[in-house]
Amino acid sequence: KRFDVAPPLPANIEISVYLLATAAQASPSGALPPELAAIGKELKAAGGSVALKLADYQMIRVRAGQPAEALGPAPASPTVATLVRIRLDSASLSPDPKGDVISLNGLRVWLNVPSPGDTSQPQAKGSADVTADIDVRQNQAVIVAKAGIDKPLVVIVRAGLATGAK
Repeated sequence: KRFDVAPPLPANIEISVYLLATAAQASPSGALPPELAAIGKELKAAGGSVALKLADYQMIRVRAGQPAEALGPAPASPTVATLVRIRLDSASLSPDPKGDVISLNGLRVWLNVPSPGDTSQPQAKGSADVTADIDVRQNQAVIVAKAGIDKPLVVIVRAGLATGAK
């Protein structure tokens, strides 16, 4: 009178990595997506009248406990900041009464950060520009890194369960 019950499948987790750059004027094509509205307000409050635009975006879908890697397309222009490569050792989901927490272990992000006046093609780098082990509340964006003085760049991560996953 007992039934075999399959164990629950590991969660599929979507990790979105955003690269924001400053702009002389906010442009409609580079406007921040709605999921970054709160972070955009926070950054504007901290940076004064600095306009932010979405420079690049990549999304990785990974099964909990597994590694993942994504390579971005070659930059259209060597003078544009882009996400080159994203690598993750593992992601895990932890239930929490205030909202599930997603742990990202071994997150590494490689960036193409152009130098002023440099128009040469970007070269492959061995080490990542951003390295972190972080916990993210499901569907909330967090700032992982800020870099640059004259033309600041901001790396933001948002993680959640893949659509249709429970």
